[in-house]
Amino acid sequence: MTEKNNVSRIGFMISELNRKGHFSRQEVIDHVRETTGTEISESTVKRSVSDIRDHFGVDIIYSMKNKRYEAAARRRDIENAEDFLDVYSEAKYGRTDSNEMLLFYSFVKSMIRSEYYFPPVNVAQNDSGENTADYGLILRMMEDAMKLNISQSSLELSDCIEYHISEHYKSGQKIKFNRMLCVLLDSMKKRLLVKFIYNGTEVHVEPIRIIHYEGKWYFMGFIAASLRPDHLKKVRTYNLSMIEGNIHLTGRDFTGEEYIIPEYKDSFGIIASTNTKTAVIRFYENLAVRMKELLWYDGQITETGRDGERGNYCQYTLPYPSNTSFELISKVLSFGDRAEIIEPEELRRSWQDTIKRMFGQIK
Repeated sequence: MTEKNNVSRIGFMISELNRKGHFSRQEVIDHVRETTGTEISESTVKRSVSDIRDHFGVDIIYSMKNKRYEAAARRRDIENAEDFLDVYSEAKYGRTDSNEMLLFYSFVKSMIRSEYYFPPVNVAQNDSGENTADYGLILRMMEDAMKLNISQSSLELSDCIEYHISEHYKSGQKIKFNRMLCVLLDSMKKRLLVKFIYNGTEVHVEPIRIIHYEGKWYFMGFIAASLRPDHLKKVRTYNLSMIEGNIHLTGRDFTGEEYIIPEYKDSFGIIASTNTKTAVIRFYENLAVRMKELLWYDGQITETGRDGERGNYCQYTLPYPSNTSFELISKVLSFGDRAEIIEPEELRRSWQDTIKRMFGQIK
């Protein structure tokens, strides 16, 4: 009787897939109740779905959005998928041996090997005695799932594709950052202020965002209390490596005050500000060609022209935070004498003064 019920149940599920392309767990449970008078659990439905995948070769994906099982052949609009688990299921059970999957698979492998995209959360040792972390297990699960549907030739080709971060913290600092990030996440969940010392001053802050930017960890926060009155009631970006000691959770609730959260993507660099100015930067010689293809800021204006003395140039016009120009000046200086700040005048003077100080320090 059990085997007959199982066959009938699987037959109903395959029939629904052929007829309308999907079925829900409840539909299967109701069908079994009506035809056999017995009750089955959702776990039983899941096992039957696995049997269909394994023994009949039918690609079935569970849609978190629609709360039903769907035929993968009818779900090729992966660009419009609204749930990460839908995308993951497509990768796990669909036929995805494409160039897009090859590149994504290579990216996942690079993230695992680099160990710089994520700090460790719960560090433990695996069977080989190596340190692992929760994020590593998740990434390896994704890697294993994608391996099932990538050809051997693509797997071999993936070793020829690499992703790198050119600058990052020392791996030994990750444990320190793990403690800090855990406190920040705890603060956001419990809506309790954190306190720490930054540039010699203790501040009490409401964490707003955690940002991984060019291999470094930052967080944005609203300053609720500080010994410096000019710091109060402002949103500021903090570099975790510059925090003295650790970050500590307090027993004080978030203030509940309203404030504008600046977007760091609204101007050049990691420092977020609601007040920006416009910079004009030129690149000369062979840089004039190469810089035309790059973006420092998504909304920048890129132009080309010719200077009477220096020849052809490529020019960027982009916003930068008005209260700090250090990052932009440093970026320009990295190109030596082939890059120049044109406007505004105060930014150009700061750039020139920096060069003079550097020259004066050379003995």
